[in-house]
Amino acid sequence: MAKRVILLSGREFKPVTSAKAYFSGLRERTPLKSLLAEPERSDVIDIYQRYCLAVGHTAEAAAEVTIVMDEKQRPGGNYAQAVKAYAVLTPTGALVLFSMDKALKAIAE
Repeated sequence: MAKRVILLSGREFKPVTSAKAYFSGLRERTPLKSLLAEPERSDVIDIYQRYCLAVGHTAEAAAEVTIVMDEKQRPGGNYAQAVKAYAVLTPTGALVLFSMDKALKAIAE
């Protein structure tokens, strides 16, 4: 049976690939460093918090959600290709980047 994602707002995506497509499109069309508006802001915070719980990480307090460039360093000192990524912005101004695809996969039921 196909897995689905149900968000706190009541929005449902079935199968999970439809959620991945939706949030990928949102990420790509959102300008860098701009803040997401409701209801997407609350949906992304919900996904982030549930993802942290599912993988055993402590979720940071999330005040806002933004889109940033993720330039991960690979072993050996080389950098991977920079890609747009979701990040929650904490009340102290810290950015916590996370993979939306991994988060959706982890919370799918």
